[in-house]
Amino acid sequence: MAGRIVVVLIVLCFGGFVLYTRTQAEKPPIVTVGPGGATGGTTSQADKFNDPNVVGVEPETEPVFNVEVDLTMNGQQPNLNFVITEQHGWYAGEVSVQFWYVKTGDDGNERQVGAPITTLCRNFLPFNGTLEHKTTPIFAEFPDLSEWGTSENWRARVLKCGKVLAPAN
Repeated sequence: MAGRIVVVLIVLCFGGFVLYTRTQAEKPPIVTVGPGGATGGTTSQADKFNDPNVVGVEPETEPVFNVEVDLTMNGQQPNLNFVITEQHGWYAGEVSVQFWYVKTGDDGNERQVGAPITTLCRNFLPFNGTLEHKTTPIFAEFPDLSEWGTSENWRARVLKCGKVLAPAN
């Protein structure tokens, strides 16, 4: 009896191994694209959040970010679109944006609804440029909401960033 159980377990393990090996073999190879194009160079995950070729100097003051938020609807799916700039035109990598929902009361004062959410932008802010990022909020993140409101209901700020550089003169 115990021998049959062992044989069945061995057969099941072997079948699982064969199935796993077959599904791994069917996956397409991962192609990395770097500065040299598809045939040369590689790009790591960190390179999406930082410019590996950026040259500049560390500024003596803190960056001043401006974040514009626009809510668009794709059917029933909300999209929050962020446009981020830096007042001095500086470069910033690994930019995290925090966003939250506000309601205006009868007294005209804004009140935050729920806890703020943080998202890591999928690119870096180039010198004198803009960083555009999009995220899709879900009701699980904002359980106190019954609707998404309009762009006027959303606020955002740069919570933190990695390397900040001023242009080298």
